[in-house]
Amino acid sequence: VISTVRANIKPTTGIEFHTHNDTGCCIANALVALEAGATHIDTCVLGLGERNGITPLGGFLARLYTLDKDLITERYDLSLLKHLERYVAQHCHVTIPFNNYVTGSCAFTHKAGVHSKAVMQNPSAYEVIDPSDFGVERRIELA
Repeated sequence: VISTVRANIKPTTGIEFHTHNDTGCCIANALVALEAGATHIDTCVLGLGERNGITPLGGFLARLYTLDKDLITERYDLSLLKHLERYVAQHCHVTIPFNNYVTGSCAFTHKAGVHSKAVMQNPSAYEVIDPSDFGVERRIELA
């Protein structure tokens, strides 16, 4: 749909994309929309929103980071994400899920022996995102 719209309007006209997370695919759908010519992606903090939420800002930034780390780290202060999510969670009286993109307590926690050893030797073997770019830390726990 986006590429069809893009083909029929002026190149300078913006296209906004808004999706809900009904099937757990809103980050993927937002990325495809961007690739097809959308210029604006509606996001929200922690995916909170009407019904089951819209594209979560943290997850979307993480996905874009994997595609062009330099562009994303130059354009956005990613270290603010954890503070923003904590602020919103506190004021909405919700808990940030332990497995939340980037900022969840387990996002960069490694426990399994072989896995932990590999991460200590070469973090990129198990982490497509450098946690320090997002102002969070990697944790190695003994299980």
